[in-house]
Amino acid sequence: MLPEERERACLEYAQAMPGAEPVVLFAGDCAFYRASGWHLGNYVPYLKRATLHDNFQGEDDRVWWEGVRQMRAATRQQAG
Repeated sequence: MLPEERERACLEYAQAMPGAEPVVLFAGDCAFYRASGWHLGNYVPYLKRATLHDNFQGEDDRVWWEGVRQMRAATRQQAG
């Protein structure tokens, strides 16, 4: 697949996501998001880019993750 075809396919896939919130970032921009949510970057070989990726968690995030852990454990238990 040519880079241009890959870029178009990725863009169309992302645009088809229900409830998606597109975020366009330029050099020096920063976006904060809950990393457990699905994210997709459209990477093209003809543009220079650099990404720093890190996370931080506040108390709300820790509470949310604990709920996820409990739900996963219950699902595993039901699956037996």
